Amino acid sequence: MAKDGDKMDDIYLCGAGGHAKVIIDIIENMDGLRVGALIVKSSSKINNKLKCIDEDDFLKNYKGIKVFIGVGENFNRKKISQKYSSRNFIYPNLIHPSAVISKNVKMGFGNVIMPNAVINSSSIIGNHCVINTNSVIEHDCKLGDFATLAPSSVICGNCSIGEGVYIGANASVIHSMKISAWSVIGSQATVVTDVNENSLMLGVPAKYKRTLEKGEKIL
Repeated sequence: MAKDGDKMDDIYLCGAGGHAKVIIDIIENMDGLRVGALIVKSSSKINNKLKCIDEDDFLKNYKGIKVFIGVGENFNRKKISQKYSSRNFIYPNLIHPSAVISKNVKMGFGNVIMPNAVINSSSIIGNHCVINTNSVIEHDCKLGDFATLAPSSVICGNCSIGEGVYIGANASVIHSMKISAWSVIGSQATVVTDVNENSLMLGVPAKYKRTLEKGEKIL
């Protein structure tokens, strides 16, 4: 946690919802970072102490600075990253001090690792992922870009989780499973078979319910 007088780096946070509130808390618990402003599409605020900048104005006037996409929905997070791609923004990883991450983990950029999350040896984390409170990624797993693990979800060893996959709260994926892109695993479900793209899986054991539409809202 930063102390008075420490040199601080501003990070500009895209988002003004509940997920962004959690991101602010994590930034405030990290050394050397502070929220420079919220990037919003309207005058809405989640903290009246924080400066807000209209997104259109931000994209016209800023480039090459630290930005974090604090949006919980996977598909929207991808759309925003594409929208921002020409501005050469720097996307740091935000890691709560209580998280446990093996020194052998490889991680991309723009990820948030929330309190008490665990990522074990030789796992690979993509870009703009959300590893939520108390979630676990075991050894030798691969997590694709824009994926989310909801609180207390567990991914056992040697699993492959595709782009944009959402793993619900308290859900479990047994070892060596493959969950293909943009699928959703419901809360408390247990995945015991591979999962095709865009599949909604519910229950114990998890069973296919229907095909999800591209960009379908899940949160």
